[in-house]
Amino acid sequence: MTEIITIDVTQEHIANGVPKDCMECPVALALFDVAKQHRVLLGAFVPSISYIVLANGLNLRLPDWVSQRIAVIDDGHKVEPFVFDIEVPALEAVGA
Repeated sequence: MTEIITIDVTQEHIANGVPKDCMECPVALALFDVAKQHRVLLGAFVPSISYIVLANGLNLRLPDWVSQRIAVIDDGHKVEPFVFDIEVPALEAVGA
């Protein structure tokens, strides 16, 4: 069983994000905002350019196009706000 969580990377995330910083990039800021609403599903996590490492050790892969968008941001190029979904396994599916 899984749940789909929508991540909305807003203009505010883009303006306040720090390129090349996995914990402060625009996508990470958006993920942290969503985690506040979905703490039971996401819990503590560490984002990277291609996946999110959850506290329970599970890795959630970001869509390839999102990783490419992060690379564009890291290269100093401007991007427009964007939205993407991640699929999160239910807690009982991962033994929580």
